[in-house]
Order: sequence, then C-alpha cells, then structure tokens
Amino acid sequence: MMGTIAPGNRIGVVLVNGSVINMTGTAVSPAIGGSCTAVGPRLPASLTLGFNYIGDFSSTLPICILRSKLTYTQFVFSLSAPGVDSLIMDKLFVELDTRAVKTLGATVPAGGSPRCSNWKLLP
Repeated sequence: MMGTIAPGNRIGVVLVNGSVINMTGTAVSPAIGGSCTAVGPRLPASLTLGFNYIGDFSSTLPICILRSKLTYTQFVFSLSAPGVDSLIMDKLFVELDTRAVKTLGATVPAGGSPRCSNWKLLP
C-alpha cells in the first residue's frame, strides 16, 4: 500500500491487484436488540483485492474527509453471498476514510465518522 499527500488537501492510496487478506469467518444472524449471534462453523476465508482511493480533507480543524472515492480494481471474496460483497466494500471505504484522517494526525471519536457533515462522493 502506498499513500501520498498531494497539494490541495488530497490523500491517495493504491493497493495493487492480487493483495490478499486471509481470515476466519462465521456466519451471523441478527437478533432482537441489534446484536448478532454466530451460526455455523468458523470457516477460512480470503479477500483478494486491489483499489485506488482518493480523499480530500478539510483545511480547518477538526480534520475530516470532505470528499472521497474508492474504485476497486479487483474484489474477490471467497465466502461471497448476496449483500456481503457490497457490505464489505462499504465498510472498507469508511475504514480508508478513517485511516486517512488518522494519517493526518487527527482522531475519530469512537462511533464517530471520519467524514465531514457535508461529505460528498468524488466523481
């Protein structure tokens, strides 16, 4: 992974295709009250991906992401199921916004968003 801060309050990250994350996953079932319960056995899983990320951050405090874009150049999840890929993609996008803000020395409060209240998707 490579990150750079460019003029104009922009940060970019490129992850080359073929990058692999190995993990163990368990299917979950939502329960009343919002918690989840593990169902089934723990299964090995892998995510093979590549992406280009661009984020524009605020020039005033608190630092937050004003606009960002994540383009996947590869995304293969071994335990893919309906809705799972898009959930992982969305979570990873927010995580990259969070990491960008932290790279710039700012903090994101627990349960808070790294995105500014007027955040927009970069075209």
